[in-house]
Amino acid sequence: TIFPTIVNANLTESGNKTVWTIDNTNLTIEPEESGTVIIGFNPVTPDKYKNTLSLFVKDNPEPLIIPITGEGCVPSIELSTINIDFEKLLLNQQRTMKLELTNNGKITACWRIKGGNNLGNNLTLSSTEGMLKPSKATSIEITFTSPKPLVVKKALQIDILDQNKTRTFSSQHLNISAEAFDVAFDLSFPKNLTHMNFGSVKVGQTKAMACFLRNQGRYPAKYKITVNGKSKVSSFIKIGPMEGTIQNGEKGVTLNFTFM
Repeated sequence: TIFPTIVNANLTESGNKTVWTIDNTNLTIEPEESGTVIIGFNPVTPDKYKNTLSLFVKDNPEPLIIPITGEGCVPSIELSTINIDFEKLLLNQQRTMKLELTNNGKITACWRIKGGNNLGNNLTLSSTEGMLKPSKATSIEITFTSPKPLVVKKALQIDILDQNKTRTFSSQHLNISAEAFDVAFDLSFPKNLTHMNFGSVKVGQTKAMACFLRNQGRYPAKYKITVNGKSKVSSFIKIGPMEGTIQNGEKGVTLNFTFM
């Protein structure tokens, strides 16, 4: 038009008690120019919100009605499990397990493992922080090993932050348990001997000698006696029992060696 247009804008819901704000409620728009109405949305809880913007133009009997919607969201990440159990592992062996993180929210979320760089040499993580877009997932590899007997029980805290890492919105806890153990046997020879010495035995006669095998470890363990395939020992020495299981804490088993 050739005349200025006077516009009054308002929201159906407005004021200090709502999540909506509006600036520039009264506009005078000159011919061939434009005006701007600024609407603020500040959700306080994860929810869906609705409002209506009404634009009243002077000398125009019908206002312009514009529906407005908005949704409040918070960063959200789901863990595939809250318990990682490596169970029992022999010394110097290594086991790796995976933890999957999934962004089950509607906005980008960041995650960070608190103290993830200070776990020592027995536990290592493939990564300690990252960013996930909605519906995306990532995996963390957790590796355990130990050169000495060790029982580990740790609780890791995983913080969930916004995209700019300015605020922690929630925290989840991951329980990790593991144990490294050793297999320890003690073989004792007859009194005053440090090896099997049958002495002199007549041809056709036999002589027996008993040794004692004890399990000094924390758990039951199996043993098996083998003879070098190229050796002739098996033809003139009988051994029994050749294999078995020894419970921990017991007296052990007697191994009988008979020289013939």
